[in-house]
Amino acid sequence: MDTHFTVSLDHQAELMGVLRSLPGILTGRVADPYGIGEGFRARIGHATLGLILENFETLSRGEPGVDGEKWPDLSKEYLAYQRRFGQNEKRDLLKGAGLKGQKNRHGPGATKGLLTQSQLQLWRKTFSDRFAWYVRSEPDEAARAHAAAIAWIVVKKAGGKTKLEVFGNRKVQILVDTGYLRGSITPGTLTEQGPNAIYSPPPIFGGLEQVFESQQPYQIVVGTNVAYAKYHHGDGVNGYRPLWPNSFPDDWWNQILGVSITGLQRINEIFRI
Repeated sequence: MDTHFTVSLDHQAELMGVLRSLPGILTGRVADPYGIGEGFRARIGHATLGLILENFETLSRGEPGVDGEKWPDLSKEYLAYQRRFGQNEKRDLLKGAGLKGQKNRHGPGATKGLLTQSQLQLWRKTFSDRFAWYVRSEPDEAARAHAAAIAWIVVKKAGGKTKLEVFGNRKVQILVDTGYLRGSITPGTLTEQGPNAIYSPPPIFGGLEQVFESQQPYQIVVGTNVAYAKYHHGDGVNGYRPLWPNSFPDDWWNQILGVSITGLQRINEIFRI
């Protein structure tokens, strides 16, 4: 295997010219026929997305990110009433709570609950009796809330369970439900072409939800177009669960720089004999 390369005298002047022009190439002031600047920016963007995704996965598991911060836990109400269930997840949770899907499917409200028919009858009777008592001395809305609270105490003593109890402690990844948000910050494909490199967004959702802009010589913009991301990321003040740290750690900058300069190391491919 050849462990070295040779630059002929015919190419030496051209090579030195490219090297002297690097600052101008990378800032867009000098023509870039070999795509050195484009590859430089593509590698930076690709590496940045990789670091963001890795940190996102850590945060989504409830662990501290690279800046030592953790995302707030999901509320039990969200887990019980809004978060989607994975395949067989609801069945397994019901089984773990000693409930059966067909038998425990009743609830006092408009939606299905986890009570048996007899437990539902007990809830309604208790609620009716308590409401008739409390409404004598309390406003209607307060009396209903008071009566419902007593009804649940009675039914729970009889073995009834609520969705909040059974589903409110689910172990799920934070901000990973439909897959849109995570998919939008997942690195795509980087195709090396000598000192140049071409970035292609991930095929998931057609890549439409990902931001990757590297045309301007002075900047690379990466991020997400997912509409609800702004409500989590915010500006560090109104933000709830930032998707990346406000300040990149030194280790990130070192990794990004290390990846980006590989394109400069590949310049020899142009001149290899």
